[in-house]
Amino acid sequence: MQLSESFETRTGRRRDEFLRLGLPGGPRAEQPSIEELRATLRSRRAFRDVQWSVRFDDGTLLYMRSSGEPVADAVGKHAGWWGVSRDVTAEIGAAQASVQERELTDRLFRLSPDALSVVDLADGRVLLANAAFVALAGRRHDEVIGRSGRELGLWKDPQDELRMASALAA
Repeated sequence: MQLSESFETRTGRRRDEFLRLGLPGGPRAEQPSIEELRATLRSRRAFRDVQWSVRFDDGTLLYMRSSGEPVADAVGKHAGWWGVSRDVTAEIGAAQASVQERELTDRLFRLSPDALSVVDLADGRVLLANAAFVALAGRRHDEVIGRSGRELGLWKDPQDELRMASALAA
């Protein structure tokens, strides 16, 4: 296995440390992510964008995405692999953080005692509504979604709706 000169800069791990992958005291490929890669290597088929991870002794994870193809010698016998792997740890971390943020926002929205809704500014139609907003509207959830505040009778003065839309669009 060869590692590029930029390996240490890009991953924050020493090359000699990574090359001890699978050896006693070296980093370990995580299960089950490595199983897909191992099965592909055993089948000697080309592969693309297989994601796997490595855990180091300090507990940190390095996520990799690998692509490769088998190499044969002059008589057609399998002689090894040609391929490339790249560190996708930052991408995985960002995706996980995004999921956590969406889940938290969803919980806060749903569980808030305040009436909350998400409205399409173009036509004023309710896209999302929490239980407090549905109770305020005095309708069932399915009767609130897709209707405007005007249709739900929530605006006494139609100008208030226009002022609110203008303020939110600014």
